Amino acid sequence: TPMLSARILKAHDHNAKPGLFSRAVDAFVGGMLAVYRWTLDVVLKFRLVVLLLTIASVFVTANMYSNMPKGFFPQEDTGLLRGATEGPPDTSFPAMALRQQAIMDILRQDPAVDYLTSNIGQGGVNQGFMFIQLKPKDQRDDIGTIIARMRRATAGVPNMSLILQPVQNINLNSGRQSRAQYQYTLTSGDLEALYRVAPDMRRRMQQLEQLRDVNIDLQLANPQVLIELDRERAANLGVTSDALRQTLYNAFGSRQISTIYTPANDYQVIMEADRDFQTDPARLAQLFVRGNNGQNIPLESVATIKRAIGPLSVSRQSQQPAVTISFNLAPGVALGQAVDAVRAVERQAGMPASVTTGFAGSAQLFQDALRGQGLLILAAVLVIYIVLGVLYESFIHPITILSGLPSAGLGALLALQYYNMDLSVIAIIGILLLIGIVKKNAIMMVDFAIERRRDGADAMTAIREAALIRFRPIMMTTFAALFGTLPIAIGHGAGSELRQPLGIAVVGGLMVSQLLTLYITPGGDPADPRLEEARAGRGRGGGRRSSPGAGRGAGGGGHRATRRDLPEARVKRRRLTPTPSPSQQRRRPLGRRRFLFRCRIRYLAPSVQGRRRRSWPRRHRRGLFESEGSGQGSVKGSVRLFLLKLSARTSLPNPNHSSDCRVIHAYPRDRPFPRRAG
Repeated sequence: TPMLSARILKAHDHNAKPGLFSRAVDAFVGGMLAVYRWTLDVVLKFRLVVLLLTIASVFVTANMYSNMPKGFFPQEDTGLLRGATEGPPDTSFPAMALRQQAIMDILRQDPAVDYLTSNIGQGGVNQGFMFIQLKPKDQRDDIGTIIARMRRATAGVPNMSLILQPVQNINLNSGRQSRAQYQYTLTSGDLEALYRVAPDMRRRMQQLEQLRDVNIDLQLANPQVLIELDRERAANLGVTSDALRQTLYNAFGSRQISTIYTPANDYQVIMEADRDFQTDPARLAQLFVRGNNGQNIPLESVATIKRAIGPLSVSRQSQQPAVTISFNLAPGVALGQAVDAVRAVERQAGMPASVTTGFAGSAQLFQDALRGQGLLILAAVLVIYIVLGVLYESFIHPITILSGLPSAGLGALLALQYYNMDLSVIAIIGILLLIGIVKKNAIMMVDFAIERRRDGADAMTAIREAALIRFRPIMMTTFAALFGTLPIAIGHGAGSELRQPLGIAVVGGLMVSQLLTLYITPGGDPADPRLEEARAGRGRGGGRRSSPGAGRGAGGGGHRATRRDLPEARVKRRRLTPTPSPSQQRRRPLGRRRFLFRCRIRYLAPSVQGRRRRSWPRRHRRGLFESEGSGQGSVKGSVRLFLLKLSARTSLPNPNHSSDCRVIHAYPRDRPFPRRAG
């Protein structure tokens, strides 16, 4: 920033007439400052009410946070859909291909579809998947409307189910094969109990209004043919179990027996039975098994052939049999609400002790993140408090700075609730960013107030001047942050749904916190001058407040300066000196005095820099202005510094006028400073 300023910015000509835009901005900021000054004076008269409102905002924010729907990552509209199809367990490959083609023909007729690809056989003969590329967002409806329309259109295909979900840029399912976005798993070493409980749990979850596309990877109705070998009879005929296994693999497997080489390519020769023989289970009785003596023995002579049903596949998790129930969310439902609903159904189902349940993939990571979400925010606030406590060497000032944080969280939660958004991880990032912005505004006020206290001002005057003088930079940084995050909040590009909660949380939090923090920080400042005097007395070795006549020595005979000890000062405002640093103030000799003075400023001309006197504030039109201030050390330096701050606080013009400044009271440095002059 300094290097860019040196290259880009130009020297400011104070004698040049400001342009129309500058005058408009100054008038706008001046109007806001005038309104803020009036309202701040009212708020400072009711500091107890402000403190109670601050405490109430903490409880309201905590209540809204606990009741706010919580999610993981917002669902993005990337323009790409993934569809999973499933047919009956006894569906053959040709039949599945025909049904998949029927669904593809229906989807191609949708006006939002650009093109699609399809595949079957992955995960089972009766399962398939497809990827559907949609048209640009400005040429179609939102992705939720498109999925609902496709679901209704494909419902007429018999014995086929289609589950659609948008492809996300952030996929946290850890390579799990699932037909829907979220997974709920049941594991047990008892297969009978697992296969009994899993279908009942799926039926209960299908009745929940918060879920859509509930499906299960357990398929128990798969037709099977069981061949039981009569080992005693097979041994008499010289038939082994390995010979039977090789015979079945030759007929129904994919054994490669040769390779045909051509000049351009090579082809594998696969041995298998005739297609008509493979589709009829009754043909198994016509198979022959070669015995040890070279004779062909009919299969039915050494084995019993039975028909039954069983699972199509057995999935495992952590080396135990597992069943996965996957689901999608209904429109407008947060992941936290769905998780709570599933847990309630689980308690009603009465799971046996041998069955272990839990969420997997994104749902499991969401639960892990949700458990540490509150601790993350609390840890951030605690770290900020510790750093500020070390910086200011005080336990009170960090509380004043952090008093505006609940209003920031309240604004962010209200904005998310207004736009029907859940409290996702992205929104939490926005709230953490908001904490830093709001904390910075309070630090600007407290820093200036501490400097004014060192100059001898009382707590009320110091915090009021800090709020008024720092109003312009606070508004500047707030508007910069507001307009910087506004494009994120209103963006409608590809994948903008992932970033919108951050922008809405920051914009909503800034709008509410800016309105409240400007009054909570000055009105809730707990700094009490009596406490500071008591601490100062203990630091000098006694808890007793110094009497007006007490001085530095053990006898208490200090010198009290009078009006005759200090000369009158006549100062020109154009000769202003910078504020001394804290180290310079500490190096001042002990003989310097603290004093209270009154400045009388008389304007020399009715028109200054092209501005007529009637354009000035009403209280300045008479050409005579009086105010009180305080200083420490040099009289001239303190008066010049006071005039500089007075000009910024009262929006005075920059005329060439003289200032008659007369010191009306002075006190030794080790004496308490009175709030008002006698």
